[in-house]
Amino acid sequence: MRILLIFLFIIISYQSNAQYQSREVAQRYAGISYSLVFFTNPDVNKIYPTIDLNRSGLLSEVNGFFGYRINKYFAAEISPSFLFAKTNQGLNGFWFGGNSQRFWYVPQDASLFALGLNLKARMYPFASNSSNVLRDFYLSIGGGMMYFKEQYTNYLYNDSSYNAYVLSIRDDKNSVWAPNISFSLGYSSDNNFGYGFDVAYRIVPLPINRNTVLSTSNAGNFSSLNISAKILFNL
Repeated sequence: MRILLIFLFIIISYQSNAQYQSREVAQRYAGISYSLVFFTNPDVNKIYPTIDLNRSGLLSEVNGFFGYRINKYFAAEISPSFLFAKTNQGLNGFWFGGNSQRFWYVPQDASLFALGLNLKARMYPFASNSSNVLRDFYLSIGGGMMYFKEQYTNYLYNDSSYNAYVLSIRDDKNSVWAPNISFSLGYSSDNNFGYGFDVAYRIVPLPINRNTVLSTSNAGNFSSLNISAKILFNL
């Protein structure tokens, strides 16, 4: 019995040491995450709220990622993302146009598509101690480009009383590329099949050209707070 206990102790010690040593060498990982998106610009958030009660939907983004953990302290990853939102909640009327020709616009539907192409770097500040419960927490910074495509269906009136006849119905469209940078704090387990979470703030400045009535022409930024849940595979 004593020999068996000694043998089990040796095996457990070896496995623990092997798991720690695996963090010393490079390792690839891949996975997918689901994020709730909270636009911090109030003009954008009114049109695309995180919780859309009229549609019983959530404003969410799906991210794929493929990374390379260089050592136990640093990792780098490629992270494309996809977002689609469609809403008719909180779409109030507004004036738009030049001094000589202005109309009262009433949006009936708004839709937004966003595609992100980003690179990220992670740092694990507590990885030196394998027994530390914080060893798998990381800080991250990332950046790249995002593509936005937006469309409204608008009813045009000559005044804001809603008693006048509809002058016309038009679909306004706009698309734009914009840079973005994000900062995040997260956790990523180092098991072969693991899980994680991430809280990020993403800064996305947009040019204000006012050539359409859409928020991508007038809002100035599409910055957001993103809260993510992840599943991952260590390859």
